Amino acid sequence: MTAEIVPGGRSRFGRILLAWRTRLVTAAGAWSCLTVAFGALWTADIVASPLGTNDPRNGEVGSYFDGLEPRQTGLVTAAIGLAGILTAIMLRRAPERRWPAYGATVLGLVLLLIVPDIRVIQNFAYLFFGYTGLWDGGLAAGVVSMAGGFLFVAAAAAQLERGGARLLARHEPRWGKAATYTAAVLALPYPIVRIAWGLGIPLGTSGDSIDAWGWPERVGIVLVFGGLPTIGAILTIGLIRRWGETFPRWIPVLRGRRVPIWFAVVPGLLAAAMLIQMGRMSFGTAQDIMAGEMQLDNWGASLPGVFILPWGLALTAAVYAYAVRRFRHDPVAAAQ
Repeated sequence: MTAEIVPGGRSRFGRILLAWRTRLVTAAGAWSCLTVAFGALWTADIVASPLGTNDPRNGEVGSYFDGLEPRQTGLVTAAIGLAGILTAIMLRRAPERRWPAYGATVLGLVLLLIVPDIRVIQNFAYLFFGYTGLWDGGLAAGVVSMAGGFLFVAAAAAQLERGGARLLARHEPRWGKAATYTAAVLALPYPIVRIAWGLGIPLGTSGDSIDAWGWPERVGIVLVFGGLPTIGAILTIGLIRRWGETFPRWIPVLRGRRVPIWFAVVPGLLAAAMLIQMGRMSFGTAQDIMAGEMQLDNWGASLPGVFILPWGLALTAAVYAYAVRRFRHDPVAAAQ
């Protein structure tokens, strides 16, 4: 079965984008106006900026605002907002042109992957402990930035579709399975080390650092820092398995029903974005390895992080291949 094609050769995916195009561009413009407003308030010191030197966690989370004074963070924020306003205007005034989409894509990727830092995925993991003690203004700024990033990327995709570009390949890429298996394998080094620590095995660290943990900490490390990436690896494999398209029999109510495409694509892309944000910090670890500064008794804390950035990139490719296959061959699920 092939996806429904509408006049002009557009698939159902293209129809969805076109139906939402105006709302996406409007929302992106509104987001940009609010960003300019906050930037102006921070620049004038009417409201304290949560970034730069006002952020006590700047250095440890890998923020690119590290070292900037409040006024400077305000100016950068206002500049981002102005760029967003201009981009939204160009998207509205040249709906048949592709070139405005390129600027929107760049801006969206910066907002998604560069402005946020490791706090997003860190606090997502801590939610499973019920811990919110690290929620701060920097985290809020990162989440708001991601929202704007998704708006601009989606608006760019709709613009390209309006301009006649084909965003989804006609057939699932041949490298789809390879990317999926790669993403699943790259997900494993981090949880393997954390599960070992939770079990009391000093893998890549000194025994003293884990002997002080009580059983609640050990269980939490195994279930969250070991369990979440492992579950992620399993769900990644589902992108190329039948149970990734049809709910298995053991799931009540949903058993036998088609998995809505967005049910897999949206969480997959969110996870990939957070992994890429976290993976940016692995460059320092790579430099330590090349300089020979990594020792046998201290690699467990940082070496698994080297795999996180390629994991996020591979997961992005795997989700894309899944989306192509489902949208091209499963119009019923695409409509859900």
